[in-house]
Amino acid sequence: MIKRLLLIAVVVLCAAAYFTNISDEEYKQTVIERLQTQAVDAASDKATEFGVQTDDNAKEFIRGIIASSMKSNSVSVTIHNYYLFSTATISIPGVKSAPVSFSIFGQVYTPDI
Repeated sequence: MIKRLLLIAVVVLCAAAYFTNISDEEYKQTVIERLQTQAVDAASDKATEFGVQTDDNAKEFIRGIIASSMKSNSVSVTIHNYYLFSTATISIPGVKSAPVSFSIFGQVYTPDI
């Protein structure tokens, strides 16, 4: 009886993961936005260490540079959909690609990098 309940629970969890898996395009856009935010925050923090205050215009300028490098394909985000969950890797020319995020049950988890 317990094995049957455990099997049903596993099937329900797998079905929930499958049906709540985020679309590739939505996942990619979320990852790009979070990476841009992290990069802008890191650049702003580094500037503050040197005594330079960054305003919203400077942050938008940095965000624009990052966005243009991603659009020109010098930086790319690739989504790997495994149906129950997804992962994202970032590729930069001349640098080994690295995983940057994962998604399960419709939620995207992107640790600080």
